[in-house]
Amino acid sequence: MDSREIRPEDFDRDTEGEEIWAAWQGEEAAGFISLWVPERFIHHLFVSRTFQGQGIGTGLIRKAAEIYGLPLSLKCVCDNRRALDFYCSRGWRITERGKSGEEAWYRLELEDEFGNSC
Repeated sequence: MDSREIRPEDFDRDTEGEEIWAAWQGEEAAGFISLWVPERFIHHLFVSRTFQGQGIGTGLIRKAAEIYGLPLSLKCVCDNRRALDFYCSRGWRITERGKSGEEAWYRLELEDEFGNSC
């Protein structure tokens, strides 16, 4: 997605009614997760490039699992190979494939503790 197309009000609209947590490293925002609690669905998981590979995303997912339990689910764009590798290396498995407009996606689910899957 072209970041020039994103406006602050989009975030408010896209996360309305969701639980949102931020991860910080000192004074700097390192990432965040938003979760639609009734379905334990992770709507957004973002980690700043500066902090990728440091366990921020894994920590946010673990916190969601600790508070709300498993299974957790999310959708990931099929072309986002880096994200898919991240999820698969942590025990997520693909449960569904779909398409929204021109964009193909996978629905992934985490049912057990972290491990390898997909």
